[in-house]
Amino acid sequence: MLQRTLLILCATLLLAAGCPTADDDVAGDDDATGDDDATGDDDATDDCADIDEVTAPVYLGFSIHNEEDDASCIPGSKPNIPDYNGDEVVFNHFADAMLDYAEMLASHGARLSFQPDWTFVEGVENFRPGFYDELRDRDAEILPHAHESRVMYDELYDMLVDAGAQPETILGGMTTEEYSGRQEWFDAHPEFTFWDAPKGTPGHTDDAPMPPFAYRIPGPAEVSEPEDLYRHVADSSIIVTPGVPVQGIPDAKPEGRFITPAWEFNPTRSFLAESDDFSVPEFWRKQVVWEGDPMDNLSAAERIALIEAQILDIHLPAVAAGTVRFSTAAEITALYREVEPCLDLVDDQDLSEFVEER
Repeated sequence: MLQRTLLILCATLLLAAGCPTADDDVAGDDDATGDDDATGDDDATDDCADIDEVTAPVYLGFSIHNEEDDASCIPGSKPNIPDYNGDEVVFNHFADAMLDYAEMLASHGARLSFQPDWTFVEGVENFRPGFYDELRDRDAEILPHAHESRVMYDELYDMLVDAGAQPETILGGMTTEEYSGRQEWFDAHPEFTFWDAPKGTPGHTDDAPMPPFAYRIPGPAEVSEPEDLYRHVADSSIIVTPGVPVQGIPDAKPEGRFITPAWEFNPTRSFLAESDDFSVPEFWRKQVVWEGDPMDNLSAAERIALIEAQILDIHLPAVAAGTVRFSTAAEITALYREVEPCLDLVDDQDLSEFVEER
């Protein structure tokens, strides 16, 4: 059993370094789409012998977004977002915070999924070209996140490649409205999948929950609202990795054989400078007098310490018990591809019952 588990995990790591495209993807073969129950012959039964062990834990990842502060190419149009590409002091504070966060996670066997938008990418180019090397030295993965007001996902991905970031072909979010108009793009880019899912709405005012496990969603032409995504389409190239609430691990895990993620999500701007760090503009420092939610007024050191305490008190005991495993978006996607024939998913399956149960 141990040898088999190690083989599966090794295959996962290999796939994370270079996942197949839709042309050679396992979902392109009828025998590997989940349409069959994976017990039709002895070989299939052997291949799925350890599936319960693989699908038992929740796969916990730690993700970061930093948004565009120059939306629609208007400098400073989002004053609630740090000036990553124009203020070197501000950029370096938040870059250092991201490195400290990634280092803390790595010290406990976890990894940061770092998902920058274009103005942060420009900040790296302008002020700290070696940042991605520093981040990868702390075992982080890097993938693009775009609101696409100016820079589209393929351009952002190319920017990261050119900067030596070695990004994953995974998209760090998209609204349903944006997704529904992108059939031609996904036809031309079948290698891209999703961190989480395109469940969002403009301004995140009417977001919908998603089935809490990895599966293949319908193409954009079939989707106009988040609820249209509640269907598994076995021949789709587009894998999503929505998850259960972090606070509910592992009780929120659905019954059945699924690859179930959970995401500890934070925006970069939440890692404030210390209140006495006068080199950083006041708006991006912890406030001495604060009447709002105290969670919105944490310095970077405080926020990292808080997450570390949760890891030590909650997550590591669950890891030791086998109910949680640390993972990244690329590792989850690769593992899904590896064991897809053994999961409780069939073509055109209505997954709304799993949303209603949450």
